[in-house]
Amino acid sequence: MALAAGSLAQASCLSAPERDNLAVFDAMWETIDEWYFDPAMNGLDWAAIRRDWRPRAAKAETQAALYLDVLVPILDQFDSSHIDIRPPDVITLPSGRSFKMPRQKPGSSNLLPSADEAGLGAKLTWIAPGFVVEDVELSGPAYDAGLRPGQSVKLSSLRRIAPDSKELKLVETQSNQVMTIRWTPKAPPPGTEGRTLEDGTDYLRFNVFDQSSIDWVMTNIQQAPPSRLILDLRDNTGGVIAEVGRLLSILLPVGSDIGVFKTRQGVHRGKTLPSPTTFAGPLAVLIGPRTASGGEIGAAALQHGQRARLFGARTAGAVLGSRTFSLPDSGKLTVPFSDYVSPQGLRIEGIGLSPDVEIARTAESALKRVDPALLAASQWLDQQKGPGVSARA
Repeated sequence: MALAAGSLAQASCLSAPERDNLAVFDAMWETIDEWYFDPAMNGLDWAAIRRDWRPRAAKAETQAALYLDVLVPILDQFDSSHIDIRPPDVITLPSGRSFKMPRQKPGSSNLLPSADEAGLGAKLTWIAPGFVVEDVELSGPAYDAGLRPGQSVKLSSLRRIAPDSKELKLVETQSNQVMTIRWTPKAPPPGTEGRTLEDGTDYLRFNVFDQSSIDWVMTNIQQAPPSRLILDLRDNTGGVIAEVGRLLSILLPVGSDIGVFKTRQGVHRGKTLPSPTTFAGPLAVLIGPRTASGGEIGAAALQHGQRARLFGARTAGAVLGSRTFSLPDSGKLTVPFSDYVSPQGLRIEGIGLSPDVEIARTAESALKRVDPALLAASQWLDQQKGPGVSARA
C-alpha cells in the first residue's frame, strides 16, 4: 500500500507532457516484456532498462527526443530483427540538435524508400558493416555518379535540395571516393512481374507474401501451366506466414516440413496442406540480401525438400514472426514473438540462408545488361526434365 501510494504521489507531481511520455514508455516496455519471443530478453537486464531509462523518457522535451534519445536506443540493444518503433508523425528535428543514427538491422536493409530508390537508379542493401551496391541502372543518376554493382559504401549525407529533388553522398569504403548523387523520386516497379523468357522458362517475381500475391502466382500457374519455373524472391521481404504455407503447398508434397516456430507459449511445426493445384516441374528460386522473413522460410523449405535449386546470394537473416501494436500517442511498436528453425534444424535469424549457387551482379554484368543469377538459373533449368502442373480432386 505504501509503495502504491508513493507511486501515485510521484505521478501527481508530473507535468502533463511527462505523464504522456511515460504512458508511451510504459506501453513499449510492458508490450516487449509480454511478447518478445526470448524469455531471457536477448540477455538484457530488462528490469534495469526500465529503471534507468524511464526517468529519461519523462524528461524528454520533444517527441523527437523521446523517440530518438530514448525509445530507439533501447530497441537498438536487441540483436534481432523485426523489432522497431515508429512515431505517429514525421519527426521534426529541433535546430542545433543531433541524434545517434538508429542501428541498421536485418530485414530493413534498403537505404531509401522505393520511390527514391527508383529515382536513384540503384539498390543499396545493408550488409554489415556497410551498404553493398546490388544493382545499378545503366545511365541512371547513380551510374552517372560512378556507382557500380559490388561496391561497399557508407552514408556521408542525405538531404533534400528542392521540393522534388534529393542528394545522397556516399563514400566507397576501399578507395574513400566520394560520390554525390542527385535524383527526383519516381514510381517504383510493380510488386509483381510475370513473363516468359526466351528459352520458354516462366519467370514470376513477387515482393510480399500476401493473399493477392499468392493468388496471382496460383493464377499464373493454373492459366498457363509452365514446363519449368523461376521464382524471384530477391526483393521479397516476407509477409503472412499462412501465405508462405499456401505457396509451399502448391510446390511441395502434402505434409512437407516447413520448419519449427517457437513462441513463449510453445512450439509449432509447420506442414504443407492439400492444394487444388500443384506444380511439380523443375523449379529454381532466386534469393539475395533483401530476401527476408517469409521469403527465407519459403526458400529454406524448398531447399530442404530438394524441390528447388537456389541461385543468388545469402539472405538477410531476418526470420522472426512479429506483431505490431499501437502506442498511446498512436505510434507503432513491432515486436518479434516467434523464432524460426528451418527443416534442416538451422536457425536462420542473424545468419541468413545460403544459396546452392552463389552468384551476384558485377560492374561488367551491368554494362552488358545481364542478370547473372537469372541466367544461371535458366541455364540449369534447361538441363532438367520433369512433370508440370497437376490437378488434385
